[in-house]
Formats: sequence, structure tokens, C-alpha cells
Amino acid sequence: AYGGGAAYSATLNNCLLYGNSAFGNYGGAAWGCTLNNCTIAGNSAALLAGGSAFGSLSNCIAYFNSAPSSPNIHSSTATYTCTTPDPGGTGNITNQPLFVATNDYHLNINSPCINAGNNAGAIGSNDLDGNPRIIGGTVDLGAYETLVSAIRVNGINGAPITNSSTTVNQTMGTDFNWCNILTSTITRTFTIANTGSAPLLVSSVTTNGSGAEDFSVLSYPSTVPAGGLSN
Repeated sequence: AYGGGAAYSATLNNCLLYGNSAFGNYGGAAWGCTLNNCTIAGNSAALLAGGSAFGSLSNCIAYFNSAPSSPNIHSSTATYTCTTPDPGGTGNITNQPLFVATNDYHLNINSPCINAGNNAGAIGSNDLDGNPRIIGGTVDLGAYETLVSAIRVNGINGAPITNSSTTVNQTMGTDFNWCNILTSTITRTFTIANTGSAPLLVSSVTTNGSGAEDFSVLSYPSTVPAGGLSN
């Protein structure tokens, strides 16, 4: 396209713009567009703004585009957007977005774009994958919301055991009381809860600390679904 390789004078919500080019002057991906929660990457322009020209960006990522000057955005307003150099405006960041892989524009779990947006600017209830647009309380930047898993272990009474707690409790089952380990055993069944939004993969369960050699894990689940429980 001469300008606006993917979109010209349009409004785009929760979109991915990549691999576009403008052989004219500006806007390899977008020209004069309103962009909300969009990821603009891998686009190019002959002169300026391989990403967005003469537009507005909110909750967006505009990174790794190319042009002789202003490779990502030019003459555009930006708020809560990941791009470089800093265009000014509220909530913008210049750190690299940390995509999962080349040509995979989902966010790595360590991305600074996670929970870095403005909920008031989130348009629609779903991201580009069809997942909830807001996970974890604050919208992510870009087209994709990041799914995360979160482990919680419940005692035999169903109450959550405090992470890193060393206090034993009979009601929760963490106090095994007295037992002659030479002649008998005591078995407790604890529940692993996944309070996150992505499947929890359990690769191993180990015991450590004083007396750990007296305990063994009989079985554990390999996967706990999002929002699920497994003994």
C-alpha cells in the first residue's frame, strides 16, 4: 500500500497488525487510525512510521517495526502503550514487550506489558483469542491477554494452607501427630487448587526440611485445569 498497509482511517480493537508495508511515505501498518489494544509489530514503511502514522493508540504495543526514521509511530498520540522512543503521554513504557517467540505475539509471562494497561480504554469483553479481555484485574497491553496459572494447596478441611507456612495444624492435616514409622503410617490427602486462568502443570512434588525422609508423596496430578481442583 502507499500508506496504511493494513488499515487507513479506521478504528481497530484487539487486533494484530504484522507483516504489512507502505511503499509510500508513512504508516506501514496504519494511517490515521484509532487503535485500542492492538499489537503492531514487524511492519515497515519507506520513510516514516513502519507502525502507525497520524493516529492514536491506547493499550497498544508498537514495537519492532522498521522505517528510516520513527520506525514505530509518527505524529500519533499514545497512552498506556509500549513503544520506543517514548512518545510522551500517560502510562507509556519503552521496555521491550517480550513476546513469546518470533512471529508469536502473545506475551511472555515476564513481559512488562502484562497488567500495564488502562481498564477504561479496554474495548470489548474478549481479546483476539477469545479469552476474557481483563485477567488479573488490569488489562494487558496489546491484542492478547496473558493466561496464568496459580497454585494453592488446601488442607484436609478445605482451607488454604499459607504459602511457606511452617506452622502445623491438626484441623488442616499438617500436624501428623505421633506415629511409629516402623510399624504404621498416616496418610493425608491435600487438594491442589488452580486459581489462575491457564492449566497448571505439576511436574513434581517433593518434601524437604527436617524429617523430610519420613514422608513420601504417593501420587499427584499432572495437570490441574484453570479454576479446578485435584487431590
